[in-house]
Amino acid sequence: MNWTVNRIRQGMQWRWLQAQNNRRIARLAAEIERHAPPVVDPRPVVLFNASSRLAWMSLNAAFTLLSGWGLRLAGVPVVHFVCRAGMTRCQLGSALTAYDQPPPC
Repeated sequence: MNWTVNRIRQGMQWRWLQAQNNRRIARLAAEIERHAPPVVDPRPVVLFNASSRLAWMSLNAAFTLLSGWGLRLAGVPVVHFVCRAGMTRCQLGSALTAYDQPPPC
């Protein structure tokens, strides 16, 4: 029973930390837009993030986000695209011994 209580507590803590992190990212995004200069060239840079985001923010997602913010602060318009349901084949969580088995993403 103690194991179950600990798992529930850990799950609640994880969700709280993730929500807190999401609020920080939203505040930073608002600050970026507030301080970004006016757009001079209307042609946007398109950023595509194919990360499956199984937990927290992946390195790919963070790199895409920071790149977009940097471009936006330079006055470049940015359009973000993301996968809605993840890729059909990816390396994350794949079984090395059963390479033909579909991954969990």
